[in-house]
Amino acid sequence: MWAPSVAFRQRRDGTFNIAAGGVADHDVTFESLRGLRLYLPNYWANRGLFRFRLGGPLWRDLRGKVSSAAARANTLQHDRGAGPRANASKVESSLIELKRLLPTLRDLRIKRSWAGYIDATPDMLPVIGEVPAVPGLFLATGFSGHGFGLGPVAGRLISELIRDGKPSLDLDALRFTRFAERDYGHPRSVL
Repeated sequence: MWAPSVAFRQRRDGTFNIAAGGVADHDVTFESLRGLRLYLPNYWANRGLFRFRLGGPLWRDLRGKVSSAAARANTLQHDRGAGPRANASKVESSLIELKRLLPTLRDLRIKRSWAGYIDATPDMLPVIGEVPAVPGLFLATGFSGHGFGLGPVAGRLISELIRDGKPSLDLDALRFTRFAERDYGHPRSVL
């Protein structure tokens, strides 16, 4: 179930998975700043959906860029550490909202909390296909939080590309080079 302020799913054992609705936290990183030109239209159009946080991830990125020749030598490597910390106030407000919607759950308590990163592209469409500059490198990424649902078809398409060299669907709009070519659309009302 999804509501603007909380989403939830009851598991077979009776416990609930609860997700915060509303504003998404975005930890600003060096890559955020580097890709600002590409992402700014989406951020601006949906600015009410984001809360930007300056902190540890950005400082770690900048320290690594300044102090580590090894980090600069491998531009594909990005150490995110253990991932972001769950926003305690969002966890608590989500529980409160769930109890408001379903008063019979008044005794429900938080057992553990978790937060993760959502990889997204500037047009909010995934990248699926081979990287022309690196033959043999295939990407299936940037699902903008929808990877679980799109994973099966993406896996099939990538396997077809690797096996046959031709997917069963036209993937031109999802090619990696579209960003360098500036040949992509602009999303509306998406996160």
